[in-house]
Amino acid sequence: MLGSAVVLLTVVLVLFAVLLLQANGNERSAAERRFRDEAIVTAALTESVFGSSAASTAQQNAQRFGDAEIDQGRLRELVAESRLVYAVVLDARSLPLAFTPGASAAVVRRLSKRPPDVDRVLKGAPFRISGISDGGAMESFTVFRGPTGPRVLVSGLPPLALSTFLGSYLGQLPNAENENAYVVDSADKIVATTAKDEASGAMARIERKGFEIASAPVGGSNWRIVLAQKSSLLYRGISSTVQWLILIALAGAGIIVLTLLIRSARTATDLESAYADLAEANGDLERANVELKRSNGELEQFASVASHDLQEPLRKVQTFGDQIERRFGDDLPEEAKDYLRRMRNAAGRMSVLIEDLLRFSRVTTHAKPHEAVDLARVARDVTRDLDALVAETHGSVEVDGLPTVFADPTQMRQLLQNLIGNGLKFHRPGEAPVVRLSRAQAAPTGMAAFTVSDNGIGFEPEYEERIFRVFERLHPRDVFAGTGIGLALCRKIAERHAGTITGDGRPGEGSVFTVTLPAAGAATLDPEPVRERASV
Repeated sequence: MLGSAVVLLTVVLVLFAVLLLQANGNERSAAERRFRDEAIVTAALTESVFGSSAASTAQQNAQRFGDAEIDQGRLRELVAESRLVYAVVLDARSLPLAFTPGASAAVVRRLSKRPPDVDRVLKGAPFRISGISDGGAMESFTVFRGPTGPRVLVSGLPPLALSTFLGSYLGQLPNAENENAYVVDSADKIVATTAKDEASGAMARIERKGFEIASAPVGGSNWRIVLAQKSSLLYRGISSTVQWLILIALAGAGIIVLTLLIRSARTATDLESAYADLAEANGDLERANVELKRSNGELEQFASVASHDLQEPLRKVQTFGDQIERRFGDDLPEEAKDYLRRMRNAAGRMSVLIEDLLRFSRVTTHAKPHEAVDLARVARDVTRDLDALVAETHGSVEVDGLPTVFADPTQMRQLLQNLIGNGLKFHRPGEAPVVRLSRAQAAPTGMAAFTVSDNGIGFEPEYEERIFRVFERLHPRDVFAGTGIGLALCRKIAERHAGTITGDGRPGEGSVFTVTLPAAGAATLDPEPVRERASV
């Protein structure tokens, strides 16, 4: 009997050791994933900053340099106003039409050979930014319309000014005090960094002993965002030592149990002493569990803290812009007022993007208990909330009987608001949008399904999965506003409820989204179909 107990104890301890090693590995993987996600979000925000600037200046460049003959004076004014090293205007064949004295002959010859960055913007890329060129500057490439086709404005950006701007931006990251952040080009030369012992233009010393690295490419450039953090800080709160102490405590408990088996026939006093030791071991285990829960709670607060720290500089940009226009608006030229409006609009778009990212991250961490939710009633409330959009588009929302599901009511409201709002927003020009919500007849056992269809612009079948990815946009921002997170949020909500969402679109005909969710007992139909319609 004692031999069997020893074997059983050995098996149990081995299982516990495996589980503890797996738990430690999962926590380390989660910390590394969050670290990588921070780099990806920073890269996306960096791309958004430059993309917004490129989109806002395309029309202005067309007005300044869109004539058959380019005014050299205006080109020199641009260099002076923007503190550029040089500026070059190329035609659709990459031949130089005009350039300022700061552009050397070598720079002009290189640009006339249609380098990859010029080729990409001529083929539709909104902008490109290079590393340090042979002209001693970082080059920005933006396309605009000329009288006979597209033209490209090549702006030579001074490395020091760009490095200062990006370094200040990187210094506002939520975890900036615990990590070094870099922007590096394809040759691993530093464009900007928060590291005090490294400078712009030098080779980045990223791979260091005792540091963990995360990187992500910045769209529209050959840059990468690189974050370097000490391993001890990244894995803080994930202590394999504590876990092995737990295993040792369990082993001690097992030994105590064996001792009890041996001494149970001898004396009750020895048995009581063994129980006391076991209670002490359980207390150690409970304290360790409390510490683990505290650590997980701190990690859940990261998204909220990140949102606050990223929003603060944006609010200052908007506030100072409002004060400048209010106090000095009468003295500012129209062009300056236009710059202020564009600046505030860009800051507003980034603020919305951060809020959408925070909302996306809170689907699982800030969920409410599930209960029976009447989707027809939720649809009516959402339609009333969207009255302004319905009236603006002269559209209508039709709700035919919808099921009752077992779900988080707040997230159901978010799900329907995103789907109905998309149906109203993505409508064909000159045609009033019609969004219909109705029950789907076919659904798996225990599940309820419904569809949200519209008569809008639709989409190609090849994009049926791509539209549910974060930051995926099928249309330019100046055609349809948005951050590219809405449908990704819908899918995350559906999957969090063990459900599904699929999309079926036809260009120029509309789209149909089918959602499947757990049914709340016997699903009920809305007694009276609802018609919410704005006058056309």
